[in-house]
Amino acid sequence: MGFWNVVGEIGKAIVSEVKETGQKANSLKDEYQDYSDDRLKKLVRDGGNAQKMAAASILKQRGHGSQT
Repeated sequence: MGFWNVVGEIGKAIVSEVKETGQKANSLKDEYQDYSDDRLKKLVRDGGNAQKMAAASILKQRGHGSQT
């Protein structure tokens, strides 16, 4: 397998992982809607990628800036 084929395969894997993480974050948003701001901020700090994305999105909707 040539260099560019390897690069292409790595790129496809990254895109797939990002898409999967985004889908998981969207499903978590429903669950997190009733969480307190403090709990969401803790998820942004300590959670996994999908958890951070979902919590940050909800905080942004609630009017919190990037200081969370």
